[in-house]
Amino acid sequence: RAILATNDEIFQRVMPSITSYDSDGTSFVRYGYEVVQMRQIKASSTDSTLYKAQFITHPTLKYEWFNLGILSSLPIDVQDIVVAQYMAGSFSEYIHYEAVFQSALSLHEDVLSPFLAILKDHLMDVQVCLGGIDEWVAVPYNTINYVEEKFGTVKLLSIPTDADLEEVECKCEASVHANVDICLRCKKPFDTHMKRGDGHYECSGRKSSYDVRIFKCKPYHVLREHSV
Repeated sequence: RAILATNDEIFQRVMPSITSYDSDGTSFVRYGYEVVQMRQIKASSTDSTLYKAQFITHPTLKYEWFNLGILSSLPIDVQDIVVAQYMAGSFSEYIHYEAVFQSALSLHEDVLSPFLAILKDHLMDVQVCLGGIDEWVAVPYNTINYVEEKFGTVKLLSIPTDADLEEVECKCEASVHANVDICLRCKKPFDTHMKRGDGHYECSGRKSSYDVRIFKCKPYHVLREHSV
């Protein structure tokens, strides 16, 4: 029963991260912060000799495929002993192990003992499968803890959402961008863009007055900065 409880706990924790599945496997998603970068930017808009170094991190989105076939069928050695029962709703392709266990309790003791031994081994294999997914899904939480410890940025970062990943029309002060920062729209460096009266930076080389293209930047968090 302890293995059943542990497996169910992990199952409930990782299943919300499913995005799709097909014959090749099941796709899981995770939001997090994977990389810390250092960049040098202007420290002043009036003094071109002043610079500062920043450590920044961008929210990221990653997908990974896992094979959950082991959760969809019982071991062949017990398929003639009990009928596989499945979960309801969106997880109807996965075995309902608690229901299988309960139905097996009515078996004769001579059959029950070997059945439970086989089921236990199977459940341990299921736990290994789910544990691998759980470890992958949990990476962002571990990364945030590590970054907070190294940079002293307690509670600055939280697990990103889709909204955090949206590319934005940049209204940043010019000093927060390095000249070599690449625009996500025109793929040209920041220093090729001209500031407009509304605070946006316009992409160079537009074809007409109606072709308004604005510098787009990725959302980021500054973890630490200092003068250089």
